[in-house]
Amino acid sequence: MVLIFAAENDYSAKKVMEWLRFFSIKFMCVHNGEISIIKGSINASDKKKLNSNLSICINDKIIDIEEITAIWYRSAQVRLTSSYKYRAGQFKQDSLDDMLAQYLDGHCRTQEDYLAFLFSRKRTLGSNAVGSANKLASLTIANELGIDVPKTIFAQENQFEEMAKPYNGLIVKSIDITFSHTGNGKQVMSYTDHLDRSLIRSGKSATMLAFAQAEIKKRYEIRSFYIKGKFYSSAVLSQTNEFTKIDHRKYHAGPRNRTVTAKLPEDLESRLHQLCTILGYDTGSFDLIKGQDDKFYFLEINPVGQYVNPAKHSNYNINKIIAEYLAYGE
Repeated sequence: MVLIFAAENDYSAKKVMEWLRFFSIKFMCVHNGEISIIKGSINASDKKKLNSNLSICINDKIIDIEEITAIWYRSAQVRLTSSYKYRAGQFKQDSLDDMLAQYLDGHCRTQEDYLAFLFSRKRTLGSNAVGSANKLASLTIANELGIDVPKTIFAQENQFEEMAKPYNGLIVKSIDITFSHTGNGKQVMSYTDHLDRSLIRSGKSATMLAFAQAEIKKRYEIRSFYIKGKFYSSAVLSQTNEFTKIDHRKYHAGPRNRTVTAKLPEDLESRLHQLCTILGYDTGSFDLIKGQDDKFYFLEINPVGQYVNPAKHSNYNINKIIAEYLAYGE
């Protein structure tokens, strides 16, 4: 049986599950808070069956952990059904009820960590411990590995203007995940764009860390999905549309940008593979650009990577590749 930890409406997870059905492989999709430990024991007298006496409950079904052959951490983590009742709001040190809730929260986390530990002994894709990547750490390691990265500056906002002075063109983007909100029939989303220097605040106290990178004149953008040492890359020809020159997601009018199959240089793939090894990623989506100077620049990696568009436009059947790994291994 394959366990898939994913958000309820994750499109990619649904497509992988279709392939698992085709392969006649049993699976269960686990959303946050839909798993609980029923019972278990550690039998010290039988070292070969150390974990054979644990049963869990998912969607009202009792499962022996020995039935589970593979785990895919797509976009969710191990969470116990009982845990959320103990995780509401801030704990107050002077409240006995809140202190007990904090104690029970630790009890739940211990069980969750133990399940994740047992799952790590299965065939896995992704990691229970990996959330969004730290962009600054990724850029630092990439630079140390000899991968080209844009010149990057970051500072508290009251120090940022001075840091930005030497640069003629700066690109601003989120230092963390992209902001997105949908409500009242409208969507608000953060994009990558030129820095408007008139918006830089100076001489004021601020704690927000501003982040920017020197603009790289692009030939095209590259999206590369990485899985177990292999790369599936696509080039996004975003420079033909005035609205998408900085961020290919920022469509306004005109035809969609053309996306074609691409191949990264072997030396670059080797260094990116080293980056993933250091970060502890066995899958993820790389954002890169090919500059007009013919260099490839690393921008970021997302361990919970989206691969729908590269797969669609470059004829990569990534959903099948993932399902085959979960079903049969390498």
